[in-house]
This record gives sequence, structure tokens and C-alpha cells, in this order.
Amino acid sequence: MAGLVVKLSKGEIGIVRRRFGRIHPEDEGREIRVQETSPGVQAAVLQSDRIHVLPNALYEVTVVRRTEVPLGTIGVVVAKDGAPPSPVRNLAPHVECRDFQDGVAFLRGGGTRGRQPGVLRGGASYAINTELFEVITVNTPVEARHGLTDDDLKEITIPEGTAGVVVVREGEPAGEEEGTLGRRVPGHASFQLPTVFLDGGGQRGVQEETLGGGDYRINPWFARVVQIPTRVLVLEWKRSDKKRPSNLDSSLDQIRINVEGHWVRFDMSQTIQIPAKAAPVLVSRVGEQKTAQDDPPVRRFIDRVLAPTVESYFQRAAAGRQILDFLDSPEAIRLELAGQVCEALEGWQVKAGETSLGDFEPEKTTIHELRMEIVAARTRNQELQHINENADIEEEIKRKQLRTERERRRLDAVILEEHVRLLGADRVAMERFMSHLKEVDVPTYVGGNAEGILQYMPLQVAQEMINTALGGPSRRQEIPRGASGGRVETALKRALTGQRSALLADVGGGPSPEQDVVVCLGREDDHAEVRDALDRFLRSCGWTVAGESEPVTGPWLQTVTIRAADAGRAATSEELEDELRRATDRESPGSGLAAELAEVLAGTPLAVLLVGPVLLTSANGEHAVLRLGHRQLSHLIRRPNRLLTEPLAVVAELRGSGG
Repeated sequence: MAGLVVKLSKGEIGIVRRRFGRIHPEDEGREIRVQETSPGVQAAVLQSDRIHVLPNALYEVTVVRRTEVPLGTIGVVVAKDGAPPSPVRNLAPHVECRDFQDGVAFLRGGGTRGRQPGVLRGGASYAINTELFEVITVNTPVEARHGLTDDDLKEITIPEGTAGVVVVREGEPAGEEEGTLGRRVPGHASFQLPTVFLDGGGQRGVQEETLGGGDYRINPWFARVVQIPTRVLVLEWKRSDKKRPSNLDSSLDQIRINVEGHWVRFDMSQTIQIPAKAAPVLVSRVGEQKTAQDDPPVRRFIDRVLAPTVESYFQRAAAGRQILDFLDSPEAIRLELAGQVCEALEGWQVKAGETSLGDFEPEKTTIHELRMEIVAARTRNQELQHINENADIEEEIKRKQLRTERERRRLDAVILEEHVRLLGADRVAMERFMSHLKEVDVPTYVGGNAEGILQYMPLQVAQEMINTALGGPSRRQEIPRGASGGRVETALKRALTGQRSALLADVGGGPSPEQDVVVCLGREDDHAEVRDALDRFLRSCGWTVAGESEPVTGPWLQTVTIRAADAGRAATSEELEDELRRATDRESPGSGLAAELAEVLAGTPLAVLLVGPVLLTSANGEHAVLRLGHRQLSHLIRRPNRLLTEPLAVVAELRGSGG
């Protein structure tokens, strides 16, 4: 039988196929044969740098190149033949076979088809039977790499100042809660022995154990490594066009805030440090689904945690501070911000370092111009505030003076009444006459006729004083009659008639948003103070003055039209009556604007107010309040003059007669 001579160089191996023979029972169910007598492709290969002689009729040999794995890379292996793969694992169990160069040992050791856990080191060549194993390296065409990239097929280099966070793709899940890490498993040589890790109960997901500085050959089908810098990182908030896209802080732009209507910009820097023990938690919480080059976890942490913390702080600071706080006290701002950042990072076990703020730069102006503008605005505000405060003080002084004057007049009236009660009206009048008579100036010489002389005699002046004294506070107050008094009586009658018509309309179709208020005073000098107190009381009840008539003087009467500021909230006649009753109650006088109105009216000799159907009368410090019905208004219309002469008695009669 002729011989087959095969000469192989250092870079070649021979794959042998037996042409015929009987299949050995050990090789049944497999395409690759471990027994030399079985026909088909043999698991064993012809070694390099040798001359092999085989029976030509029995064997044929295919010469192939040894498998080269470039330096700094790894090779991963897929077995084409062997036992069926496990239904629960993506990686086959490890079988010792000299880096897949002993196909016989692989098959006899129970090796299974599919992806293998072991990897081939770079910088070497291997005598691997390519009919039994498919080896994937960086030299493998992309379409034949099973989805692996050049980065996946490189050795993993962890530089100093960096922690390698391992994310395992195989095993039972570590847990569903956020931040749950895979427990430590001994003996797997920094995740380079996947079978040891999995057989030891290793869990899928982010691992608690991290990789320190060094080179690692980790099967990309078993796990991948996310590199987290543990050195001090300097993050800058500045113009984005000044940064490289690869920077971790490339998304952080110069800070721009609006304070009191002024836009200001400034740069900021923050140093942080991620300890190695905190790196797995960070990766677990922010996710690791993308490649480190596209979207590293640290950048996602900055965008999701640190940047919002800084932005939120400055939004609150801009709302609660003044612009000069930023310009004059940047250190206080910096310290407060540093505390906020430290608190936010503490929950991530990340250390916050130095916080620095750049110069505040106002937009559309300079710092000096902005300061001058702020000072001018604040000076104007202070002047206006001072004016308002002075006006309030003057108003309060005026009110106190009015109250003092009313109390003095009231005290004088009480003293006079007591004198009249004890001594009698005639004697009191005479005493007052005599006390004033001595102050009358009498000329030493009077020329002219008798009538002219009498005008300067003490008797004429005395008569006027006596009349005044006898008509003091103990007498009944009434509004004078005559031409002016008649006009007042006519105006009052007309107002009462209008109120009766309004009351009828109220019963028929609901209350009107407008009402008339009648103000009648026995003394014209009191009208300004009474009107001021009345207007303030009405505003407090939801009514505003919409118009007013020309006053009828001698004494004084005026009709005021009021309108509801909000129809649903203005006080009703019942509420107005209750408010005025409480304000005029002697036993427990009320407070507020209604009480102020009652106090002002108490200082007038006689006053009649008709607010819609609510009647308020005051005479000699006594008040009476009554809400009038249709019949009572009709009674007053027939004799309005009694309301001007005996207001308290009229109210008593009307109260007894009912509506």
C-alpha cells in the first residue's frame, strides 16, 4: 500500500479524515471521531513542524493554519460537536483539553456543543481542530463573530485609580430590589474561571467584588466589565462648546439663573470621588445597558443626580435671595451649595469634595451698572416705604386726636348734665353766663345812634349766651326747620320711597347688586369724618361706592349709591344689621370698622343712616339699629320729619309695630 507523506511547517497542522472503516461504539452519535478505526474526521490533528506518513488509501489530510490570537486580545471558542448543551446555561461546562488543542480529551471528557467558558490567551498560536471548534478572534470577520465587537475580544486593562465593576450574564439573579449586588464567590480568579464562579453559587448581575488595577481575560459571553474612576473627578459647569464630547461633564453647561428679574451667568466646578466599594452600587442603580464609550454610568450619575441637585439648589436660591446676595456674598452661596451636594451624594456613598463658583456675570450689562441700578431701585423703594409709613403715622395721629376730641366733648356734656341735674338748668345757665360775660370786650367809647350803641352793650351778648346755655346737651336735638330743613325732609322722603321700591323688587326677583345709602347729620361739620368711617365699613362688607348725590346742606344730607364688588360675597342686609347691632351694643361692644363707625356717630349730636333697609340712628351718644320692612318704610314716608327730630323714639315705635 502506497504511503501518504505530509510535511507540516511550524504554522500548520493537519486535519485527518479516515476514508472507511467500522464505527466504534464510542463514536456513535458524533461527527468527530476519537477512535482511529472509526471512519470520518478524526479529533486528533497532525502536529506542526513534522513529517507524517499515513496509508494513502485509508486517510486523507487537510492542511490548515494554526489558530493565531493577537497579543492583547483573547479568543473565544464554540464547540461544533459533543454532548447536547444544557437547557439552563448559555455556557458549556469546562473540560480540561489543553486550550482546546486536545479534541479527544474534550469529547471523552463530556464536552458539550456551544459556547465554551474558557478563553485563549493573546500572543500565541494554537493547534486547534477547526472541524471540531470554531475560534473567534479580532481577525474573524464581523459577520461570523456571534455579535461580538473588537472591544469584547480585547483583554480588559484596569488602570490605577479605576475600579472594574463586573456584570455577570450567567447564574441565578441576585435580587429584584434596586442596588442588590451579587455575593462574593471564592476561587474564580477574578471572574476568569466562569465554571468555578457558577458552580460556587455565583449570581447574575452586578457583583459586589470589583477588579483592581491589572489585565484580565474575561469571557465576554460570561461577563462584562464597567470601569468606574475612583480618583478625584473635577466636573465643570461651563460653556459646552469648550468641552470635548468624551468628557464626563460634557452635558453640564454654564449656570444661568434669574434673580429679581436679572439674568446672571457663572461657571462652577465640583470635585467628587467614587470609592471602589460604592462603584457597584452606582452601576446597579443607574444601569449599565450601554457601552462605556457611549454612555458611561458615571455620566448618567452626573446627569441624573448631581446636575439636578445643583439646578434645584439655584432655583430655590434665586427665588429666596436678592441679587446682591449673589454679588456680595458668593461664599455663603458656595457653602450652602456644598452642603446640598454632600447630602445628595451621601446616599450613593460618593464623596463630595471642593465646590467652587466663578464670577457672576450679568447679561446685557456690567457688574458696576447692575449694582448702580439695584441701589437706585432700592433707594426708591425705601423712599416710598418711608412715605407710606409717615402717612400711616399721620393717619393714626389724626384718628387719636378725633377720638380724644370726641371723648372731651362727651365728658363736657356729662359734666354739664350732672350740673343741671344737681343745680337746675337756670342756675347753670346763669353761672355760664356770668363766667363768659366777664370776658366780653366793652369799648371805652361808642359813638353813633342808640341802635348802634346797643349792639355793643353786654346785655345783647348776654342774651345770646343765655339762649345758647339753655339749649345745651340736656335738650332734645333736632334738625332745624325752614328752607334748608324742608329740603332735607324732602330728600329723606324721596330716599325712603326709593328704598321701599327696592325692597319690593328684592322680594319679587332677588336682591339688587346696587343699593342706596342715606346719610343725614344734624351738624354739617361732622360729614367728612362720618363719610370716611362709613366708606371704610362698607368696603369691609364687600360694597364699593359707585356714585353720590349733591349734599343738601343746613344741616346735611347725602345719598350714596353702593355696588357689590362681588355679588356672591357682599354682605346682605341681615349681615349688615347683625354687624351694626354688635358694634352698638353697650354691654359688649364689638371691634373693627363697624365699631369705629359707631364711635364716630356717637360724637355727633344727631345722625341717621339708612343702608339699604337697615336703619341706624344716633342721638346724644345713644344708638338704635333696625332692619325696616315694607310697612315700616311706608310709615316713615308719611312722617319723615320725626326721624329728624326724635330718631330713637321712632325706632322704638317701629320695632314694636313689626315689618
